[in-house]
Amino acid sequence: MRRYPSLRVFAERTELASSHVSQMKNGVRRMGDEVARRIEAQLGLPHGWMDHPHGTEDDTPAATATPSSLDQRLLQTSPRARRALEQIVRAAEEGRLSEIDLELIQQIATRLASSNGKYDRLRLRARDGDRAAD
Repeated sequence: MRRYPSLRVFAERTELASSHVSQMKNGVRRMGDEVARRIEAQLGLPHGWMDHPHGTEDDTPAATATPSSLDQRLLQTSPRARRALEQIVRAAEEGRLSEIDLELIQQIATRLASSNGKYDRLRLRARDGDRAAD
């Protein structure tokens, strides 16, 4: 839950009642296998991940950036890029990215990281198109 800004956001992402999540967090209510599997499925965690203790750091497979640093980065992008990235993030959080999806995303990221200005003119044209669409 550390990677979510609030208990309410975590509850929404896992499709659990906020009161249920609060009771589990405070030790009033036990999680149980069914709820653990549901949380894993909703957050795209491997089956059985909730059955094991984890360190003090957020060691979920998808936790590579804190929500605040990711939000800050998204704010620096164009509206069109932001919408596309938000859709990818939402799909990742919901566990809907297949291995093929991840491979394609990685190929795009690698190409963009190594382009060294090769696509600057195309990016400028896309950015100008974004401004016209807003």
